[in-house]
Amino acid sequence: MKRIVKKTLVVGIVAFLTGCAPVTDSYKYMLTGKEGEPPPRTIEAAQAQFNDGKLVVGQSSEANLKTLLGSPAEIKKMNGKRVHVYMKNVSTQGVSVDVGTTYIASYTFNKAGKLVDKDYAARPMGNPLTGQ
Repeated sequence: MKRIVKKTLVVGIVAFLTGCAPVTDSYKYMLTGKEGEPPPRTIEAAQAQFNDGKLVVGQSSEANLKTLLGSPAEIKKMNGKRVHVYMKNVSTQGVSVDVGTTYIASYTFNKAGKLVDKDYAARPMGNPLTGQ
């Protein structure tokens, strides 16, 4: 009876892990203890996350931005200008208290709807276990 329970438990765990590829990767790191480095937090790394090379300051419109990157996470007004904010989270691969990096790109448009500025940032992702 104990052998049947053990085999059923092992088969169930293996089936669960193989059915969840992203979860399997995280368990792989937990089992091996491989320490992970968080993704880089530089302006260059943030720029690389957003394929916006076709957006030209002074020429591109809000429609061009939406076609290229889709809908923004947020649109806000600042000093009569509209700022479209895009965010992308990249998780740390491996065991780490640092869960990853949030990349942010902000595109500012004037009243005529033309791009006047691009701005990038990289910040630590919040960790739900530590509340930070």
